[in-house]
Formats: sequence, C-alpha cells, structure tokens
Amino acid sequence: MGSARLPGKVLMPIGGLPAIDLLLKRLGNAKTLDEVIVATSLSKKDDILSHHLKDQGISFFRGDENDVLSRFVEINSLTQPDVIVRLTGDCPFVDPTVVDSVVKNLTAQAADYSSNVEPPTFPHGFDVEAFTCEMLEWTQHHSQPERAMEHVTTLMRHTSTIKRVNLTSGGEYSHIRVTLDNPEDLIVIQDIASRVSNVFDFGWNEVVELYESNPELFIANSALIVRGQPNKRPDTPRQR
Repeated sequence: MGSARLPGKVLMPIGGLPAIDLLLKRLGNAKTLDEVIVATSLSKKDDILSHHLKDQGISFFRGDENDVLSRFVEINSLTQPDVIVRLTGDCPFVDPTVVDSVVKNLTAQAADYSSNVEPPTFPHGFDVEAFTCEMLEWTQHHSQPERAMEHVTTLMRHTSTIKRVNLTSGGEYSHIRVTLDNPEDLIVIQDIASRVSNVFDFGWNEVVELYESNPELFIANSALIVRGQPNKRPDTPRQR
C-alpha cells in the first residue's frame, strides 16, 4: 500500500474488484498450488490491506517492510511447503497456466530455481518464480545485501552453482507492459480488463492479441518501457 508511484495500488479497482482480489481469484485456477499466502508488511500503511484480506478470508502474513526475504523465511518455517512460488502484488493478471508450467519445470528437471524471467519473453506483468525450500534456506544463510533482502531471489539468480530453468513464450513480448506500478499502468490495465473475454480467466496470449489488434490501448504506459534491458525488471530497486 505504501508505493510512492501509485499509493494503495493493490486495492485499486480492476474489472470490478480490488487488484489483489483479482490476482488471487485468477491464481485460484492454478493446479500446482496447495496454499496461497499474501506476505505483506507490518507498516501502518498496510493495516487497511490486512483488514481487507481478513474480511475476505484470505491467508496473510505480516513481517518486516524492507526485508521481504525474512517474510518468506518465516512463512516457510510456519508452513513447511515443498516448493515456494513467488508472485508480486503488482501483477494482477497473473496467468495460472504459466504458474503451473514454471512449477512443473522446477520439479520435472529437479532444479533449484525456475522462472520465466531469464530472459523474460512474456509480457511484463506475468512474471513467475519458483524455488525449493532448500534453496530459500541456502539464501537465508548467506550474507544479504539490501537488494537481495528486498527481491528475495537475487542470489539464486546470480550464483553459477544454482541449477536454473526458464520457461519461454515462444516469442518476444517483454516490451508489453501490464504490471501495476504507475498511474499510467492502471489506465492500461483497466482498459484491458474491459476488453478481455473473461477477466477471471484469460491468458497472457490474449493480452498479446489485444496489443497487436488494438495497440492504442497500450499507449498510456508505453513511455515506461525500457526496451533492450528486460533483465533489469525483476531487480530494479523499488521506489517508496
């Protein structure tokens, strides 16, 4: 809720629902997930989000605002899962089929870390990461610079001994921006939500089709796209 560029963004209305509710309803179609927990912060600004989640019966955990890694570590200790999937609250259009594919890649190839961002080929806003609990524990016990504490998977992605696998889209669509980080993004996302066949059940490919058939829908946030530098997306320091 404390975003400097778009305060309160996770409760912004999209398709008739707060952004976080839309994300979670779409995520409910993922077949590989047994439990979903919103890892928010203890900041006063997130009180309203926590109250909302409680009212909706959604599981959540509150931890350190800046040390996001510690939230994952504490949730891991409480729930003891086999695999952890990291999604971000600024991706309300999360595609459950992409989530399932990333998780299946992790388990089928006995990898430590699996994603669709190395390099990113899906539209920006469909990013998914999955990793083993052992990998999280390994990360916890290594010295963490500030960026790694905030972005959780930095060490996993930049250590050569880690076995990583990547899911590709079959094309290059990372220049299409449907992440919720700025007022301009909200305009684009709300327009997309009004055009898709079913806001609760559409895939990333439908966004690509909209981009190709109605490019004017994506003009509002086009200046925010950093072309030629897609690998900077997951680890760009967040502005507060």
